[in-house]
Amino acid sequence: MKAAFLPAEWLANIASLKAPQQSVTDYGVPRGLNLRDELGRYWRIAEAHWADFAAARARAEDSQALARRFMVNLFRDVFAASDIQTHAEPHSLASTTTRYRQCP
Repeated sequence: MKAAFLPAEWLANIASLKAPQQSVTDYGVPRGLNLRDELGRYWRIAEAHWADFAAARARAEDSQALARRFMVNLFRDVFAASDIQTHAEPHSLASTTTRYRQCP
């Protein structure tokens, strides 16, 4: 028996754009464009950011600043997050008041 994190049927529905909330209006795709083209566009943008990250990592740049720059650019340009704030020091989840429970 094989275990899978995401069921194959669910992934097939996602890939064929048949899952709930996968319409053009759900994603706010402008008229005249389609969802598959927009997904491809943002995938290519993410790949370009990854290529920049990998090249800089190979040059042994400051890993913390590099990771921060990659994440900010990725979230801004691919996920349209406009309110990202960077912090000088890493943020630990252990220091937050929210407690996360482990799923059984």
